[in-house]
Amino acid sequence: MKRNTKVSTEQKHLNEKEIQSCFTLMNSFWGFDRMDFNLGENLIVDIEKLIEYSKKNPDKVKKLNYNSNQIEDLIIQSREFGRLEIGKIYKKEIGDTVNYSLLQLNHGGLNFETLSISAIRKKLIKVMTEIKQQTGIWIIPTTIRIHQMEISFTFATDAIIHFQTRNLLLRALSNTSQVNKKVYTKCSTPEDHHILSSKKNENLLHVLYDKTAKAEHNNQIESNVSRKYRIYRYEMTLNEQKIKSEFKSTDLDKLNNDQLYSFVYSVIEKGLCNFKIIVQTSVRDTQNKLKELYEEKGKDGYIKTFFETQLNHAMDYLYPITLDESIFLFIDASKFVNPKNCARTKKNLIKESRRNDLKNESYFLSIMITWQVLYLFSLMLNSLYLVTIFDFGCYKSNQNNKLHFFKIPSFTNEEKDSFINDVNKIKDKDIGSSLDSFLNEIQINTSSILI
Repeated sequence: MKRNTKVSTEQKHLNEKEIQSCFTLMNSFWGFDRMDFNLGENLIVDIEKLIEYSKKNPDKVKKLNYNSNQIEDLIIQSREFGRLEIGKIYKKEIGDTVNYSLLQLNHGGLNFETLSISAIRKKLIKVMTEIKQQTGIWIIPTTIRIHQMEISFTFATDAIIHFQTRNLLLRALSNTSQVNKKVYTKCSTPEDHHILSSKKNENLLHVLYDKTAKAEHNNQIESNVSRKYRIYRYEMTLNEQKIKSEFKSTDLDKLNNDQLYSFVYSVIEKGLCNFKIIVQTSVRDTQNKLKELYEEKGKDGYIKTFFETQLNHAMDYLYPITLDESIFLFIDASKFVNPKNCARTKKNLIKESRRNDLKNESYFLSIMITWQVLYLFSLMLNSLYLVTIFDFGCYKSNQNNKLHFFKIPSFTNEEKDSFINDVNKIKDKDIGSSLDSFLNEIQINTSSILI
């Protein structure tokens, strides 16, 4: 649906109900969105029927060049079957040109649902039949090869996820130090960064974006800053080379759920490992910065100066030196203060952090983004487990119209203090082990995560 398309208020309300229906069974799901297929060179064309289709649908036929009964160049963009491209390519082994057929299979519509691989296969057959009936192009593939594939994790939340939480999650999943950011301007939250992306690996693109903001921007639903839920999607786009390296083949018929499950699980597992490294780096950098400022400003001014630098670093690099106040618990304060004063120094750092939280709206160390990211990783793992029960894709409830969403966790000072007390009892403090324990604790209570 184009951004400038006029949509009635009634249709927008219907669209909103359709979006909410995707989360009537569970608050999140893994599935497949867009897929590009190489359908090979074998095709039969009824050129008269194609010309007639082109005349009746000039908005869909973007390019058409033909010679006798042979298509030279063709591009059709259709809501019904995505994008079809047919042309000629030189084949070195036979010393001649042959046809190529590429089909981009989109979900269409509001694009909140995703499909399983078996559903993709059925849809592809249906689309190829429609292409033959409508355009006179009969594509006869010997092998259907996947040219590009999008694997998506779509989830509903009760509120907007803080930018720094999303930023940290995507940095971990994509193993990159800095992500790219974009904004949907025509929505209820134009000040947010709605689209975060990373392409550290040219064969794999990672994107995390706010689908609610996108739907508002595209005029599919009302712009409403007070909406009680948000929909987010994490998306991995694999090109042909990546598909072949991960699954040993690009043949659609050879792709199975076990392979796909294992790949997604490995991405989450690597993301958790990267996350721990990022957090450990934050501990080290925090410690070094405090030491530097202690030597420069002295014991009376270094803490205040340190917190003044936090937001500056976040503006310059999109993330802070110290991810949240839990980082202070794991620094070796004896590197810059008397060992006898280490516990008091950490306590003062946390106290100053909370004071900044009260007086500065853009301050975020006290919302505990590392803990929030662990909850999101847990959501991804638990939702992936449901694939073994339901399959990939979106499943709806016929008996229930209540929207299930993931509640973004917030933490009181009492809850944080309890964690601090537990950490202080540990002799050899290691943030990696602490994160593992925290994740295990979250995983135990799966019911609160899934519905």
